[in-house]
Amino acid sequence: MLIPVSREIFLPVIVWSLALGIISGAVYDIFRIRRAAFRIPGTRFLRGGKGRADTVLTFFEDILFSLFCTSVFILIAYRLSFGLPRWYSAAAYAGGFFLYRETVGVLVMRSAEAIIRALCRAVLFVYRRAICPAYGFIARHIGSFAGKISSRRRAAYTAKYEKHLVLSFTLPESSPPGSGNERKS
Repeated sequence: MLIPVSREIFLPVIVWSLALGIISGAVYDIFRIRRAAFRIPGTRFLRGGKGRADTVLTFFEDILFSLFCTSVFILIAYRLSFGLPRWYSAAAYAGGFFLYRETVGVLVMRSAEAIIRALCRAVLFVYRRAICPAYGFIARHIGSFAGKISSRRRAAYTAKYEKHLVLSFTLPESSPPGSGNERKS
């Protein structure tokens, strides 16, 4: 069954499919940069690297990316073309993805080391400027407060059980009869 295509539907579907394909390529580059940062080769799964944590993580990343692409394509089909998946929409989506991957994606992967270094510097900057001072503040103020609470609890515990401790360690005034330690008056 052929479905007629109007110009009002054709052009927006093509443009949005192409744009979302490019965005999908950028999302895939995030996964590729993570793999480059941890030095995970792309063919380890095929070479028998099964069971390793990074291989399993790569597997789940690929499934996550596939779900992302599927949901984007369903969004295009239902939102722009009234629930009808069109072949030119799929072709434009795939074309946008491969256009990004072969142009900008190549440049991104060439500069992956610089991107990783910049991300590490940004994380260290945030760590040094925000997390370390906050941790120091917590350690100084809350730590001393906790120390006061702890010393008060120890003092209360000692005061509560001091009588018991003193009574249990005192020598009796008189020994039981027949022990040989009776007092002679």
